[in-house]
Amino acid sequence: AEEMSGGGGEDATTEPAEVIHQPAPDEAMDAEGEFAVRMVETVDASWHEAWETTAYGDAEDFEGEEPPDLSPEDLAELDDQAEIEELTRLEGMNVLMEPDPRQYRWASDMLEEDTFSPGSVSTLARLVPLLAQKWGTPIYIMDVKDAYLCVPQPEDEPVVVTARSYVNKRPEWYHQLAGDLNNASLESMPEVPTLYRANGKEERYVAQVHVDDIMATGDAEPHGQVEKNLTDRYTVKIAGPYQQPGAGGDEFEFLKRRYQIQSDGSITVRAPVRLYNDLFELAGRPKVKATPGPSGQDDMFATDATEELNPREATAYRTMLGKVLYMSNERPDAQAVIQNLSSRTAKPTAKAMKLMKHLVGYLWGTQGYGVNLCLAPDKSVMNFARSKLTPDEPITEHLV
Repeated sequence: AEEMSGGGGEDATTEPAEVIHQPAPDEAMDAEGEFAVRMVETVDASWHEAWETTAYGDAEDFEGEEPPDLSPEDLAELDDQAEIEELTRLEGMNVLMEPDPRQYRWASDMLEEDTFSPGSVSTLARLVPLLAQKWGTPIYIMDVKDAYLCVPQPEDEPVVVTARSYVNKRPEWYHQLAGDLNNASLESMPEVPTLYRANGKEERYVAQVHVDDIMATGDAEPHGQVEKNLTDRYTVKIAGPYQQPGAGGDEFEFLKRRYQIQSDGSITVRAPVRLYNDLFELAGRPKVKATPGPSGQDDMFATDATEELNPREATAYRTMLGKVLYMSNERPDAQAVIQNLSSRTAKPTAKAMKLMKHLVGYLWGTQGYGVNLCLAPDKSVMNFARSKLTPDEPITEHLV
């Protein structure tokens, strides 16, 4: 027999032949009816495992793997993309909620058409009462009658109509009123165009404008000039001066908010009574629950498996939600519940309506709650920040 190769080498040995009785398909039987015998010789060999050796360059040294060498601009772009992907993933899990940009734009990028947005007013309207406390000056409320009809009309303007008609006169009125206030020696703040102050260094006067409503405080001379300029041109309703503190201190309203001067000179801001009345009627006059707090006993963050409201109930839900959102700045005790209810606006459920009615009952029983604006001498709010792109830089401080 022939010696077989295949890795045997010097250690290969030859074993006796084996008899295989498995015939091939074309084999024939012999005359005695038996298969022919075929002799096959096998080889017993020593085997070894062969490993393929691959040479890796320095760039493929996995043990010493390092981040890619990118410029700061490219790295910042990749970081931004990764952050966007992560935010998108969290929003898909309902972990994050999309904020309303109109609530924050006033802080850095207020546009002309947004200067009269309700979301830009609630915080700014607190500045005038605080300055009135600091200066010890009275507060005045002014309202220009038929403001949009006081600007030049490009064509005849319908006054009484039977169908809905709306012509946007806000830009014309904004520029015209701004010119009148500038003529009264007031200047607007570039970051917040609806906030005005006296441009004289020694003069104390500030005014907050919302379309045709103005809340102002300051010395008598600059206020007299503003009042004269406006009354010479428009029909203006002027209320004030409000300055009297005490148990029965002066009260006034501005932009559907009640202001009351307290005995210590501070000013408390509350939601108007008519908002509470509207909510109470819309909710079907709910009973004031014995359960303390605005959210009741049920866990408002638990999974909601209740059925959706029908269209009529959903409309009532959204109407009530709009009213509680308007008063939320003056009711910090209910803000968490209001935020939770607002997240269900698209598809309000029976559980959401139950929570809404409990909240309305709670608000009805606590109408005296509000926000007290008072001075804090020698105290400030500091904002500490560090740049995301340059984390090694020192923390910056901003006086708020």
